[in-house]
Amino acid sequence: MKSLLLAATLPSASCFASAASSEVVDLASRPQVIQRTLVERPAGQPTGATLVLLMGANGQLGIFPNGSLRRDSHFLARVRGLFTARGPAVVLVDAPSDRVVLDGDFRETKNHAAEPGAAIDYARQAISRSGWWATAGAPIRP
Repeated sequence: MKSLLLAATLPSASCFASAASSEVVDLASRPQVIQRTLVERPAGQPTGATLVLLMGANGQLGIFPNGSLRRDSHFLARVRGLFTARGPAVVLVDAPSDRVVLDGDFRETKNHAAEPGAAIDYARQAISRSGWWATAGAPIRP
């Protein structure tokens, strides 16, 4: 039953996802560090919320300047169209420019907390005052 529901949902969500606009935004999260984000908005204005999504594993998406992803296998990156199809904007947060991977030691520092902080600040100012952030197996403990 779940497979059938998923099979029926994905095609309809993907047609809405293609209507979303996207832009790459480089944020200064810390001195001399760039935090690349991919901002995707549904057609029209977001309906009240912005989702800031943090990747698990090594945290790398490899967001290219044109908005395509080097690594689009992360769960939250794959399902972002399901979110925008329902109205909220989505902000995907890549690994910061000074890190090759986001290991557990770095994820537990105040420096790491600056990256999602910069993305959340941007989302509040440029997209919507209300928002949620989600992480896939990557806790933040500043």
